[in-house]
Amino acid sequence: MKNSLKIRASKAVSAVILVSMLFSLPGCHNKPEDILDGLERDRACFWTSKDDKYASLISELEALCSDCELPLSVMVATDTDVIFAAGLNSKETDGKTNVNPYTVYEMGSVTKTITAVAVFQLIEKGKLSLSDTLDRFWPEYEKAAEITVENLLYMKSGMLDYQLELDYGNGINDPSTMHDGNITDEQAVEAIFTQGCPFQAGKRATYCNTNYYLLALIVEKVSGKTYEDYTKTNIFDPFGMSRTTSCTKGNVTCPPDLSPYSKDELSMVRPFVDENYYMDCVHTARGCGDLHSCTADMVAFDRALMSGKLLSFASLEKMMDFDTSSLSYGCGLYKQNWYFGHAGNTAAYNAMNAFADTEEYGRIYIVCMVPRSGTDADYLVAQIASILKG
Repeated sequence: MKNSLKIRASKAVSAVILVSMLFSLPGCHNKPEDILDGLERDRACFWTSKDDKYASLISELEALCSDCELPLSVMVATDTDVIFAAGLNSKETDGKTNVNPYTVYEMGSVTKTITAVAVFQLIEKGKLSLSDTLDRFWPEYEKAAEITVENLLYMKSGMLDYQLELDYGNGINDPSTMHDGNITDEQAVEAIFTQGCPFQAGKRATYCNTNYYLLALIVEKVSGKTYEDYTKTNIFDPFGMSRTTSCTKGNVTCPPDLSPYSKDELSMVRPFVDENYYMDCVHTARGCGDLHSCTADMVAFDRALMSGKLLSFASLEKMMDFDTSSLSYGCGLYKQNWYFGHAGNTAAYNAMNAFADTEEYGRIYIVCMVPRSGTDADYLVAQIASILKG
């Protein structure tokens, strides 16, 4: 255990991995003290519960995080308590403030959970149905009649990935084309529906950003709001997620840590980022990779989701109806061993938002954010889940 996280820390990531789950300059640091009220502050980098029932768990979590040497923010909480939070080995964009539960990171594909919630909210309002076929929204495309909203949610549309596999004029498999800011939604949709499907909708699941990009467009068409406005009004604002945004540049407060990468490795991601290595395509990645958030806000979201405040329990049950025949993917969530959630990766960040049901503590929320591309957040969450399982 002692050196495992050091060994797993990301060093070299191929261009395909860097963008496979794709889907900011510094902003002001706004730090209300709500979620940390009543916690102990330890060594300026840990916040821990005072409740003795968590003492043993906290000791293990502190040891795990102290040893890993990763730059990160992490939080472990129940529906009522924050058990443990940490901000380690990194400063915010001001160069002075240690990262903490309110530090904002790029969240990549964690966005997909938000999109699924937005879709189910509209279904509950009677404005949308799982059985709606996509010709309701794009009647000009024959293939749209073969694909349902439910297919999109379960990654079963059969379509190519619009971020990686479509030709927008600069050559097939040139992912930089989508990220150059010159592709409109209309151009993207035309390419999606006219350039072929590897398999028939509903037959099997393949992880694909196109599914959730189209769902974001559907949210806009059905609600009459932009995806940014819809998520802010119906998800972020009602639950105090004041630092969380969709489709926004300029509010990430943790700069990327580029130290593990060589010049050649950094050059591979240049087409996907701005001069500071922040994701440069937040609008075209909406619905599948545009979210910016912090650990405190994500715990607020998790609590609202699992308590039935964001959605009915029937909708929540559908989101967690994991198809274990292939991806173990539900609707914006996937099953990982005995816990579930969603990971995210951009060119310079990775994150994991997870839910774990435990005998001793009930449901636990684990959120981890790392300013490097790779799988460090997933791995740390897996280690925390292992501790919780015992």
